[in-house]
Amino acid sequence: MTKRFLFIFVSMVAVFAVFSVMLWLNIYYSNEIIIKNNLMTETQLIAEVMRDDYDSYGQFDNKEIRLTVLSSKGDVLFDSYSATTENHFDREEVQSAVRGTPQVVKRYSETIGKDMYYYAVRSEPDETGDYRIIRLAFAIETAQEYALHMMPFFMVCVAVILLLAALYFRYVVKEIKRPLELVGKCIRGLNDGSYQKIEVGERDDLSAVISEVNDLGERLAANMNRLTEEQNKLELVLDNMEEAVIAADEKGDIVFINLSARNLFNCENVLNKNIIYAIDDITLAERIMQAEERNINICFEYYYKERWLEVSVMSADKPTAKVRSVTFIRDMSKDKLAAKQRSDFFESASHELKTPLTSIKGFTELMLTQTEPGSVVNKQAFRIHQEAEKLSELLKDMLDLTEISDGSRPRISVEVDVAEVCREAAGRQSVNAEKAGISITVEGRGKIYAPSDEIYSLADNLISNAVRYNKEGGKVKVEIYKEEGSVVLSVSDTGIGIPEKYRTRIFERFFMVDKAYSKKNGGTGLGLAIVKHIALNLSASLQLSSKEGEGSTFIVKFPENVTVR
Repeated sequence: MTKRFLFIFVSMVAVFAVFSVMLWLNIYYSNEIIIKNNLMTETQLIAEVMRDDYDSYGQFDNKEIRLTVLSSKGDVLFDSYSATTENHFDREEVQSAVRGTPQVVKRYSETIGKDMYYYAVRSEPDETGDYRIIRLAFAIETAQEYALHMMPFFMVCVAVILLLAALYFRYVVKEIKRPLELVGKCIRGLNDGSYQKIEVGERDDLSAVISEVNDLGERLAANMNRLTEEQNKLELVLDNMEEAVIAADEKGDIVFINLSARNLFNCENVLNKNIIYAIDDITLAERIMQAEERNINICFEYYYKERWLEVSVMSADKPTAKVRSVTFIRDMSKDKLAAKQRSDFFESASHELKTPLTSIKGFTELMLTQTEPGSVVNKQAFRIHQEAEKLSELLKDMLDLTEISDGSRPRISVEVDVAEVCREAAGRQSVNAEKAGISITVEGRGKIYAPSDEIYSLADNLISNAVRYNKEGGKVKVEIYKEEGSVVLSVSDTGIGIPEKYRTRIFERFFMVDKAYSKKNGGTGLGLAIVKHIALNLSASLQLSSKEGEGSTFIVKFPENVTVR
C-alpha cells in the first residue's frame, strides 16, 4: 500500500511540475510569436500606406514602436527615436528586405540601449525605379513582461508541492533508512576496494535488495578489472606513439602526458600541474592554453628548438572535469625538409625549362613574322608557339600548386577586398571572354583577412575556368556577399556543365571532364586543384553545383576571421 501511494504521489508531483513548466513556456513563446507576427503585419501595413506618399512617415507617433525609413542605398530618411545619419544598408534585416525575403531579426540597439526585434520590407519602386525600406523595431523586454508576471504563481505552486513532498518523505524515511544504510555500506566498499557480500536478513524486501546489490558488486568488480586492463593497454599504445599527446582538464592542469611528450619537452612529474610546467616555451604554452580556454579546435605550425612542430588542440565535444582538451604534437621537420626539396626541385626545373621555352617562343614569333601567313612553315611555327605557351602555363601552375600544398610559399595576411580582387581577375580574363562574346559581371562586397595573392589566384582560376568552359555568347556572374558570419564568393557560368559522375573528381590534379574540349580551349587541369588547396589553407568550404548543358556554380565560404593553416 505504501509503495503504491508513493508511486501515485510522485507521479502526480512530476506531472504537475511538467505541466506547469510547459504551460509557462507556452505562454512565453506564444506571446513572443504573437508580437513578431504583429510586428510583421504592422510593417506591411505602414509600407502599404506609404506606397503613394513617401513623406507620410512624419505623421507616425507610437512610443512603443520604432519606425525607420531608409533609402534604397541604406541612408536614414526618418527615425522616430533618433536623428541618426548612420548608413543601415549592412543591417541583416535590411539585407533580407532588399533580397525580397524579409525576416525578423533579434539584435541589441545601441541607440535605444535594449534588445530589439527588427523587421523590414521594401516598398514598391516608383516611376524612377527608386524605392524605400520601411523598418519597425519593438523592445524584447515588453514581450517578456507578461510571461514574467506569471512566474510568481508557478513558483508558489511548485513551493507548495515541494513542501507536501518533504512532509511525506519525512514520514516514510524511517521505513527506508535501514536498507539505505546497508546499501551505502556496500557501495563504500566497492569504492575503496573493501567490498564484501552483505548477509541477507529476514525481511523479504530487504533480502531482495541486498541480493541485487551483491550481484551488482560482483559485476562491478569484474568490470573494474577489465577497465584497468584496457587502461593499461591504452597507456601502452599512447606511450609508443611518435606524436606527443597531452590531455588537460577544465583548469588547464595535465591529466595525461605520454612518453613522446615527456621526451620532447624533457619534463617529468607534471601530472596535475599546469601545462606551462611541462612546456618550456612560453609562447607555445600560451597558444595551447588560449585554445583550451576558448574551447576551440586549432591547428598550427611552430618552430621549437630547431624543429618544426604541427600542434593540434582538440576540445572535447562533451567536456568533463577530467578531460577538457587533448593536444597532439607532431614533429614535421622531415616533412618540411621534403617539401623544401620538392619546392627547390620545381623551382630549378622551372628555371631550367623557362630559358629554352623563352627561346622557343622567341624563335617561333620571329618565324611568324618572317614567313608568309598560311604557309606550312607559318602554321607549324604557330603550333609550336601555342604548345610552348601551354607548357609555360603548366610549369607555372605546377609550381604554384606545389608551393601552396606544401606551405613553402611565404604567407602574409592582410585585409583583402574580395570584390576588388575579383574585378582584377575578371579584367585579366576579359580578352579571352570578349573573343567568345562572354560577359563577366562582378557584384557585391566583402572583406577578409588573408594572403592577398592566394585570394587572387583562387578567383583567377575560378573565373578563367568559367570563361574557358562557357558557351559562345554566355555569361559569367561573380557574387560576393555575407552569410552567417562568412564572406561568400560565388562564380557561376552558363557553360557546358559537369556530368554528375565526374563531380567528385573535378578537384583532382590533371583531371579533365572533356579532354578534347580542354585541349581546344586551353587549360592544364590544375586550376581547380589549386582552388581546393587554397580553400583548405584558408579554412574555407568549397561547394559545387552543376547541371549538364546549363552551367556550373562554385561557392567558396570564407570565415570573416580566416584561420591560416
